[in-house]
Amino acid sequence: MRHIRRVQSQSSLERQPTLEAQPKDWIQKQSKQYQKLANENIELQIILREQEEQIKGLQDTVRNLIDENNSLMSKLGERMKESVSLRLENASLNHDLKTALNDKRSTSHTIDELQGKVSELNLLPRATPRVIIVMKMLEFLNKDSQPSSRKGLCVSLISLDSRPGSNLRSTLDTLLSTDEAQILFSTFDKWFGIEALQSTTLVTCSVCRKAKFRQTAGVAGAATVNEFITTGPTISCDKAVCSACYLSSLSYSLELLQETWWTAQGPTISILCPCGSHCDRIPMDNRQQLMQLLQLMNDDWLKIRKMKIYDTALYLMKILNNINPELTIGARKVAARMHRKMMAHGFMKYPFDMDYWDLHRTEASSPLKANSKFVQIYNVEHAGETLLIPIFTRFLHAEKEPTDCVICTESIYDVSYGSIEEWARVCAEFNGDWMWKVLLFPQKLGTNCDHIIDFCTSCLQQHIETQLEQFGRSACDDITCPSEGCQRLLTYGEIQIYAQEETFSKYDEYLKLKALSQMASFMWCLSEKFSSGQIHDLLLNSHVVCADCEFEMCFSHQVKWHEGLTCEQYDSLKETGDPEFQQTRGWITSNTKPCPECSIKVQKGNGCLHMTCSLCHHEFCWECLASWRDIIPGSGTYNRSAHNDGCYFKTSNQQPTQVSGTSITAAT
Repeated sequence: MRHIRRVQSQSSLERQPTLEAQPKDWIQKQSKQYQKLANENIELQIILREQEEQIKGLQDTVRNLIDENNSLMSKLGERMKESVSLRLENASLNHDLKTALNDKRSTSHTIDELQGKVSELNLLPRATPRVIIVMKMLEFLNKDSQPSSRKGLCVSLISLDSRPGSNLRSTLDTLLSTDEAQILFSTFDKWFGIEALQSTTLVTCSVCRKAKFRQTAGVAGAATVNEFITTGPTISCDKAVCSACYLSSLSYSLELLQETWWTAQGPTISILCPCGSHCDRIPMDNRQQLMQLLQLMNDDWLKIRKMKIYDTALYLMKILNNINPELTIGARKVAARMHRKMMAHGFMKYPFDMDYWDLHRTEASSPLKANSKFVQIYNVEHAGETLLIPIFTRFLHAEKEPTDCVICTESIYDVSYGSIEEWARVCAEFNGDWMWKVLLFPQKLGTNCDHIIDFCTSCLQQHIETQLEQFGRSACDDITCPSEGCQRLLTYGEIQIYAQEETFSKYDEYLKLKALSQMASFMWCLSEKFSSGQIHDLLLNSHVVCADCEFEMCFSHQVKWHEGLTCEQYDSLKETGDPEFQQTRGWITSNTKPCPECSIKVQKGNGCLHMTCSLCHHEFCWECLASWRDIIPGSGTYNRSAHNDGCYFKTSNQQPTQVSGTSITAAT
């Protein structure tokens, strides 16, 4: 480029002297050419710079490739070193393996040689009393057999005695030393003998499939080797079952009683047939016989445990079977499931772990404990069905420390239920009033009251009963929580749970009568002997008769039936021909007032002005008819403002109980 510029400059110098001589258009033409050459020069410079940058980029790429190649070569070298190390290690392991195999072959060869030497010995290997007796039995049955068969006989005895040991640690299977075996073999006639051998047979047990000894008769001076039960109940099939299998089945059946007693019906316990087939169950009603069988197990602790299971299950079965009405199988199964769940959550004790006194103590021994009663029957809702379920409250865990009732001050050991939320959650599957009734404190009220339930269920029952006795039908809508300062009305469901059955029946009847009394066709009986009421059919006439005492009344006039007169005739007679009626009506108006609760006419005597209706037991102030429950609320404090306006006692310092007479005027 420099060379080109230099040439162009020299040409310009050389032509300069002649510029003035050139025409003007030629100068313009030359100028354009110079401009074109300058532009081309610039483009050429740009191209050269781009090529220079591309060369630099290629150089960087080459350098990166060289670095990466060096890194790969380094890693490849390391892998090759590791491969060589692994090959050397593999070769070492192969050498060790070959050495171990050679050692094993040598050991196996040595064992084979030792076994060969042992088989050549003229001794009875693994000799036991059982093997000796069996060998003598075979010799007795094969008196003409050759002595050379002795070796083959020993082999068969070895295989016979190699079976696993039975559950009983019998001396028949005790391993003997060579000297002991030779002595027993040589003195066989003294400790067993041919006569005992003749009464002994080999019988295969149908359960364990082992050949066992059965002796039909004992021989004086001979060892007893009978391995079949000779006492106890006879099994229900004709299969042979050895003592070990029989006792094992008996033990299993007794363990199973801890679950099956719920559904076992009948006065006796039955066990499974030990043969393992679906045979009839075997009754086990002889306790002494059972003890003799368990004695054969040679385990005193096991015998005591099995007898406790038997006695406890039999006791619980008798209690279930004595429940009237008879429990259904479904109810028994649900009861079993419920008790298992309560035990799993720690609310109940496992009956087979309870001691004798705790299980058999009388109910009167501890009336202030939640588990004082043995069993109670409740309706339980489960899986959409209501069942009559026995609940063994004796199994319940009672609190270790008592809680004092603030009303009766008794110390009470309630159920150890943890928290009400946990108790309700566990019992939810088996819903019913039982979950609240088994508790000795009415914790159900705590779900609606905002205070601690510190009074017992017995006091609540007494409170409900007293309210109904004192206030009669008027108390139905006003029975409150007995806790001091709590005026919450008890609900129908709460009273149903906690009231005594007779008290709740009265409460329910009062509610019905109160509802019926609001009906137009209802009338209270006017007889002095009865206080019931009923709905009457008034389609024909107003002559009604009490269904309880047959007292005849007139519904229209609310009086005793006017015999021989229709209602129209009776009205006419009253208005025109019966002057005594006018006097009677005037006297009733002047001397009686309607009960605010049942509207029956009430006459005031000479007592105080605190009145109680003889029919519905509603209490009120005679002067203003205000309810006594408002005048003397649950707190027991006299509330003067509860009297109606215009009442003498609303402004007086006197109370109705302090004033006596037929009226306030007569009294003052």
